[in-house]
Amino acid sequence: DWNLIPAVAQRWQVLAGGKQYLFKIRPNLQWSDGHPLTAHDFVFAWLRNLNPETEANLAYQLYLIEGAEVFHQGQTPDPALIGVQAIDDLTLEITLQTPSHYFLYLLADPITYPQPAHMVQQASNLWSKPQNLVCNGPFKVESDDEAVWLVQNPYYHRFTPGNLEKITLQFN
Repeated sequence: DWNLIPAVAQRWQVLAGGKQYLFKIRPNLQWSDGHPLTAHDFVFAWLRNLNPETEANLAYQLYLIEGAEVFHQGQTPDPALIGVQAIDDLTLEITLQTPSHYFLYLLADPITYPQPAHMVQQASNLWSKPQNLVCNGPFKVESDDEAVWLVQNPYYHRFTPGNLEKITLQFN
């Protein structure tokens, strides 16, 4: 029925006639490695996705954010002009170019998900390999040379996956 169910956000405010959004992040959220998940991880992800060097295929979906398109298109090298900032660890402010009726629905798309800045910075281009992958969803990744497992994430805070404890993905 298209109702929005917040997961990471505790609440939000729509300000400036619909051009500005202020999100309060739930306290005590953690990545699957126990590292805190903060508003800074959203800023990191969005700026990383908009960086032309990253070549994120769906970065154009963020163009409704103030300054996003000109940065992504290389018309300005200054990411500070992008309308996304962490006011503090639990407060994320987004400024749009113009009010948008679909902005909150866009937040359900992976291009807007947080990225673990600590792991990307630590593991560089290897951060998305199974042994380095951290997440904030109901499952975390474990692997060896023969299989990948999705196991329950002990730090996950919301909708539990019922009695499902482990999913095995085998590659032959």
